[in-house]
Amino acid sequence: MKRHVHVTAVALTVLAASAMARSAAAAVYTFEGLSAGTLAGQDNWAKSGPTYNGGLVTTGAGVNGTKVAAGSSETNSATETAVGRVNDGNWSYPLDFNDTSYALQVDTRYGGSTYWTFGYDANSNGSIAYGSGEIAGLLFVGSSVIGANVTGAWTFDSSLPATTNAGDWLRVAWVTDWTTGTYGTMSVYMKNLTDGETDFQPIAGLQGLDINGLDWGTWRANATGDASKAGLFNLVDNADAFATFGLNFNNTQFDNITVGHFVLPEPASLSLLGIGGVLLLRRRRS
Repeated sequence: MKRHVHVTAVALTVLAASAMARSAAAAVYTFEGLSAGTLAGQDNWAKSGPTYNGGLVTTGAGVNGTKVAAGSSETNSATETAVGRVNDGNWSYPLDFNDTSYALQVDTRYGGSTYWTFGYDANSNGSIAYGSGEIAGLLFVGSSVIGANVTGAWTFDSSLPATTNAGDWLRVAWVTDWTTGTYGTMSVYMKNLTDGETDFQPIAGLQGLDINGLDWGTWRANATGDASKAGLFNLVDNADAFATFGLNFNNTQFDNITVGHFVLPEPASLSLLGIGGVLLLRRRRS
């Protein structure tokens, strides 16, 4: 069965053209080309170990009715879904550690705990293992907070808007300036897609965090040495997904994983500019 990658240029809304330092591109991963069922085993996604659940490809709920990924519970003893995807010829993200606005952006359905980060297949076994030195520091959207483990310890912010409800689709962007400090700094932005928000808002307690060298620095050094082994990592805490809001693991959904170069606004602006040109890589099989 052959795979074909179709590259489509998509223009996202530019909120303030005068503030753009330059337009840039990013890679967007969607689940439209995958089959309903277990995520692990499709399109280079793999479980992060035998004790974890492998995720689920399903139809989204709420404002996102496309195919999405979600937590799963096929392994009775596992309380977490943990999957990773190593870059390949079908889809990969660009790497540029000289960039001042490099980001990981994810749409996630608010209703449980989901963790995101970059990974690296250090032992070349085709998967990204959790807690094994193969992932950078974790980025977190929880039942009441957003957090980032980039300083060597967790930093959380609970200032989610009061209008944020279980089942809302949130677009969260972790934006990195690799040029500051030893390893760079990171800031977090969010907007509520269900509420129709068009502008990103900065998460006040998660701005300008100094990136530590233990996790992020190791990933950066590895990815610089061999970008073909770089990838993505996701963990869904299944227990929290249904304990917090009375939802089940399928309600913690995610989609539209975007990695690459973002154009930041002028400091006076509270909105994160959209990407001037995005490469949307749609996977189709024939």
